[in-house]
Amino acid sequence: MKRFLFIIILVALVTNVFAASSTNYVSSPEAITSSGGSAESSSYNLKSSLAANITGVTSSSSYSVQLGFIAASVTTTTTTTAATTTTTTTTTTLIPTISTLYFDGRTIEAGDTVNNAVTIITTLSAAAGINISTSSVEVDSISTFLAALTGDSTYETGSGTLTYKSAAVFVDGSHTFKVVAVDNSSNSTEESISFSVNTSTGITGAVLTYPNPFNPNTQPTQITYQLNQDADVQIFLFNSLGQLAWKQHYVSGSEGGHAGYNSVNWNGISNFGGIVPNGLYFCRIVVNGQVVGKGKIAVLK
Repeated sequence: MKRFLFIIILVALVTNVFAASSTNYVSSPEAITSSGGSAESSSYNLKSSLAANITGVTSSSSYSVQLGFIAASVTTTTTTTAATTTTTTTTTTLIPTISTLYFDGRTIEAGDTVNNAVTIITTLSAAAGINISTSSVEVDSISTFLAALTGDSTYETGSGTLTYKSAAVFVDGSHTFKVVAVDNSSNSTEESISFSVNTSTGITGAVLTYPNPFNPNTQPTQITYQLNQDADVQIFLFNSLGQLAWKQHYVSGSEGGHAGYNSVNWNGISNFGGIVPNGLYFCRIVVNGQVVGKGKIAVLK
């Protein structure tokens, strides 16, 4: 009888060998002394009544567990780490947009000269809609809400077109124009630019040409200048003998005759129909019968 009981106890305590193939499994080792197997799962969890709670990650590796101590001992052929997954949620807020600012139908660079009675146009848009009670136009630090615009200054809610024309002409000097767009969700954006006004007849700065020298057989040259106000402009080119080689007229408000930056081309062809000879040519820019700008152009073929 004692031999029979001893055999039963021995069978209960014999090594228990098993293989794990599930995605997750739990081994409760209170009833065994040791175990071993081949792990094909992506994760496993071992629990011991003796305060062992070990979580690891393995892949096609063998492991063994021996209990009976204060903590379980786990050995793997791969590095076991405790993994923490962090989920980051990114929320995109759609802010209002302000399109390019057009001054009398043209774009300008900061500091450019414009007419003293310039008209400025842009377009506002927002997914939540533009709030005309909080959106504004600011001229030289004086703000006007879109809902309060009067006269020739308007905001069209359907198209989002903002048109600004000052009730009084701008005085000579530097000015700043700013648009603040606020939508119905209180998101906002702004766009600003500085500009200059000079009511005197003439050109601000030098007359510049590029390339210079230039070869008419390969490319034209550009004649550039900053005109103070819209004006009828005439450009004359004379050769070194004082003979007229080329003459061109530009209507007020057109390219070559509008306030601000102007750029016109000369292809090296005279008014008589042929390419001019090599040499130095003298440029004269005339407004209202007055020479307001001078320059030199070298032709080298």
